[in-house]
Amino acid sequence: MRKLLLLHVLGSVLLAAGPVRAAPVDPNALKAAITLNLIRYIEIPDERGDGTIRLCVRRDLSAASQMARLNGRRLEKRTIAYRSIDDGAATGCDVVMLGEVGRSEVQRYRQKGRVIIGEGAGILDTGATIGLLRTGNQVRFEINLKAAREAGVTISSKILRLAARVQQ
Repeated sequence: MRKLLLLHVLGSVLLAAGPVRAAPVDPNALKAAITLNLIRYIEIPDERGDGTIRLCVRRDLSAASQMARLNGRRLEKRTIAYRSIDDGAATGCDVVMLGEVGRSEVQRYRQKGRVIIGEGAGILDTGATIGLLRTGNQVRFEINLKAAREAGVTISSKILRLAARVQQ
């Protein structure tokens, strides 16, 4: 009887409170959260053997400050080390976030063991490994498996199932 009364009181309080509205979400915070979770499920070779995943983000990206907050985050046995970069300065980077760029820029950054994250429709066609797409307040991601294989990184099937699109 007490449980029924408690449920009734809670229901009344919720109804009296009016409609609940979600607070607007910062798309750049979403990009950082998605990037963190993607990195968590991608096997990136630890060729230096130091247990660090170097996340390099172009300095001019609007998401750079949110990405910087990932610095020092632990992912099981590895730690993220954030670095802000200018054009072409991605030496030692494991994951490079470029934003909206063309094919020539993506090709300049591609190498073994490196994940390239770009933004916008058609980014996978440039050779990027991951594409982030913003639709309104939503951010979705796409995966380019061919680019991942060529880079020598393995993407978990858990992430592949969640992708908006997987390009073979």
